[in-house]
Amino acid sequence: METNTPQNLSLSFYRMAMGLLLTLIAVRYFYNGWIDELFIAPSYHFHYFGLSWWKPLPPFGMYGVFFSLILFGIFFALNIFPKISAWTLLVGFTYIEFLDKATYLNHYYLITLVLFLFALFPTKSLTDKRVLNVFRLQIALVYIFAGVAKFNYEWVVLGQPLAIWFKDIFTALSIPQDYQVPLARAIGVFTGIFELSLPFFLSRPTTRFGAYMVALVFHISTYFCFNIGVFPLIMMISATLFFDPKWPSILGSKFCNFFLNNPHIKSLRIKPALYTSILIPFFSFQIFLATRHFFIDGQLFWHERGFNFSWHVMAVEKAGYLRYLIKTPGLEPKWVYPSDTLSDLQSKMIGMRPDMIIQFAHHIADVHPKGTQVFAESFISINGRPAERYFDLNANLLERPVPW
Repeated sequence: METNTPQNLSLSFYRMAMGLLLTLIAVRYFYNGWIDELFIAPSYHFHYFGLSWWKPLPPFGMYGVFFSLILFGIFFALNIFPKISAWTLLVGFTYIEFLDKATYLNHYYLITLVLFLFALFPTKSLTDKRVLNVFRLQIALVYIFAGVAKFNYEWVVLGQPLAIWFKDIFTALSIPQDYQVPLARAIGVFTGIFELSLPFFLSRPTTRFGAYMVALVFHISTYFCFNIGVFPLIMMISATLFFDPKWPSILGSKFCNFFLNNPHIKSLRIKPALYTSILIPFFSFQIFLATRHFFIDGQLFWHERGFNFSWHVMAVEKAGYLRYLIKTPGLEPKWVYPSDTLSDLQSKMIGMRPDMIIQFAHHIADVHPKGTQVFAESFISINGRPAERYFDLNANLLERPVPW
């Protein structure tokens, strides 16, 4: 059913801003040489469960993927072939996201979710208030689960890892040592409460402006204090979805007409069946991923099962040391170091991720004669505490299944 209704300018603005940001992300890969460093140069990639066949393309193909992201990012921003652009960006970013566990980023996960929604809904349906609410729910879930992730023993009781990260700042401000951990603890609790409550304050007209100002200060601070890429920029843009749907009109009618389409177009209202058949499973699966770690035995920061895709943003400070002991029948035992084969990023991540340690052990066995046994000398440190041994050096890792 088509009706003449004012266009939802906020979603159009969001589409434009995200398109430009996705273009910037792809350009940065070219500029920083990340395409070769992360996807072409490494001889091995850590695959996700069931995706051992998901591999990088040859160099020409990988560069082509990122070039297409730039092109269709611009198209998406300018509303040129919006449906094709959304699907192309969705496929491209999803492909990149799942090429290697070592390159996992929370904001790439968010990008794929948002692009799925843009690809799902017909362009004309973006004028439907219910569609705007779907996008708002998506962003709200990110904030809420990021807030939930902060309420753990490390943050609330020990004040870690904030006490480590802010130590130099506290010292520069002449804050006594005895007060640094309690202050870090208070900052951690505030951060959790802030993230949990922000969607609700942004949804209320009376508190929206103040909440967004606090969000800006928060995200700008994290952008300059921590190396977390464009995630703060994405969230600053995404938070505008909670504004009045017509707020971009303050940018002027010429801007809105040219970049955000004519404010009065024939709009398409979606059918309720779409919500029940696609959106309920879509959001239910997200909630499952974000909460699954609660049902897994052991300490999350130690084993990291259920850590990814659960919005644990800047939640822990970890370091790891790893080397493998290889025992092949008829040959002398030898030590193998991950850095001999893996990239710098992969070598850093594998030392902290038991699932990656086991997965690479199976790879080592595959390139050695049959009957080879693989053992690991692995130590992991959490939030500055002394490193502890993770695997028994006498336990053959090949007898352990690869965690998923």
